[in-house]
Amino acid sequence: CWLQGIGLHLSPTKTKIVHTLQTGFDFLGFNVRQYAAGKHRTAKGPHGELLGFKTLIKPSKESQKQHVRKMKETIRRLRGHPQNHVIAELNPIIKGWANYYRTQVSKTTFCTMDHMLWYQLYQWVQWNNPKKGMRQNTQKYWQTRNGRKWVFATEEATLVQHANVAIK
Repeated sequence: CWLQGIGLHLSPTKTKIVHTLQTGFDFLGFNVRQYAAGKHRTAKGPHGELLGFKTLIKPSKESQKQHVRKMKETIRRLRGHPQNHVIAELNPIIKGWANYYRTQVSKTTFCTMDHMLWYQLYQWVQWNNPKKGMRQNTQKYWQTRNGRKWVFATEEATLVQHANVAIK
């Protein structure tokens, strides 16, 4: 192998060689995989021939789990703090993660992350207000902003949503 010539080697425990049509591979938090496609949605080769697959790059499952874990730990650490403080802590985490993955096929993943975040925030609200019901809590912490319902916001701050980050 050419790597041995420069003093490097591949670790057999960390290296897995697979075809990209089977499971793809993870690299820098992205999952690169080829999906079978019909003749109208397939990729084309350099000479215009139909290849029968489409290559998609998405956020890896492991990076999604780490992001959910980080949001969860942040929200749990901020139990008992005011809503403005929670929003101020979460916004940079969400913006940074979403901006890193906005260059690939991530819209579905962003919607999933927003759903997971909503559930975590609802648990935070329930912990802070155990004697109030769901209706009272949602009216207090979630608002309608710019025609969009269920926005976690106060008068001063609004929580950024993953799905609002444009895919570029």
